[in-house]
Amino acid sequence: MQLREFDLDLPQAPRDQRSGFRRRTRCVTALYERCFPGLDVAGGWKVLIECVSEVERPSVRNLLGVFTLQVALESDVFWAASELEQKRGALEVLHRGVLRVAEIEQWRKDPFEVAYGEVVNRAYANEWTWPRPRRSADRKHFAILFCAHNPDSFRAWIVVSDKEHRELSRVLVIDDEPNDFIFVPKLGKLTWVSDSRVALFGRDGEEIGALTLLEGLPTAAR
Repeated sequence: MQLREFDLDLPQAPRDQRSGFRRRTRCVTALYERCFPGLDVAGGWKVLIECVSEVERPSVRNLLGVFTLQVALESDVFWAASELEQKRGALEVLHRGVLRVAEIEQWRKDPFEVAYGEVVNRAYANEWTWPRPRRSADRKHFAILFCAHNPDSFRAWIVVSDKEHRELSRVLVIDDEPNDFIFVPKLGKLTWVSDSRVALFGRDGEEIGALTLLEGLPTAAR
């Protein structure tokens, strides 16, 4: 089975603080996932690290394919930290826990070290472009979606460039909570609907937002 997801949880916290912790750390755990080169393991597809004040259960539990391990974390220190420090702290506790799971389960550790190193090299910035550049029918312009997943938001811009790949314009088309269940369904299809208008459609086929070029001057439409 392919190991493909990683996440952090704060199970001892009140419900709103627990959900807030998962939202604020998701940008880091999702980046770790994208940088992870992959590993086939027996019996599971995800690692969940439970951040607790004191470890009471040092063993790994496999809960329906989710390898779960407790790791000590001072939550008060996390909440008092700056955004960058929170990202660093999230990566450190995730990676420490994942390596411990790998040790107990006797997995290779090098794929996890690759993921960790890539997150650090990217300065903890979970940003990417999607999909491959889409060319307009008249072959004059290219369009992509630039995505930025931060602790407090997920934002995405349609970006249009010319044939020399010089940016002409961009427009914000998604501005949501950093929750995969909210923004991922909106990442359906980026399509030129005419030579001057490119639109983002959700997975349900509904238009999310668009950018229109009029007489060489870019204007945004949502």
